[in-house]
Amino acid sequence: MQKEILDAVYEDAKRLDEINYGVGDALDVKASILLLVITFLGTLSGQILGLTILPRAMKVVQLIAVLGICTSGVLTLLALWPRRFSIAPAPEEMLNYAEELAVYFEGEPNQEELLLERFRRDRRELTSERISKNNQIAATKTRFNELGFYAITVSAAAELITLLWLAFWHLF
Repeated sequence: MQKEILDAVYEDAKRLDEINYGVGDALDVKASILLLVITFLGTLSGQILGLTILPRAMKVVQLIAVLGICTSGVLTLLALWPRRFSIAPAPEEMLNYAEELAVYFEGEPNQEELLLERFRRDRRELTSERISKNNQIAATKTRFNELGFYAITVSAAAELITLLWLAFWHLF
């Protein structure tokens, strides 16, 4: 019974391991989209701040927008900062390890059983370690993306306020 439970848990862990590895790519795509928004809003702020007739209140709103853009830019770059996700060992490494185990258990009465049990246990531990490490990296990237999104949202709101003010100011 315990072997079946361990096998089932290991199968779930393998799937989780694959998912976690893919999460890094998805988070990088989100951060890249944030960079596009940052570039767009930065260009917009530059154009607005180039207006000589901008009242002091709108300059303050633009200062908030620029602070949000800069904050989001730093956070997004931190999210995109290269990190090394753990991956499963190459098949050659695992086969070499199995051979080392075979030598280690040589002469034992139940060598095959001991070898297989140790190999499975070590694979489960490696997978658990990878999941833990990759989860930590993904959580860090997620947090930077989240904070960058909040900062760019503040900036976008400030830009919208400025654009509304400019639209109504020119109409009246």
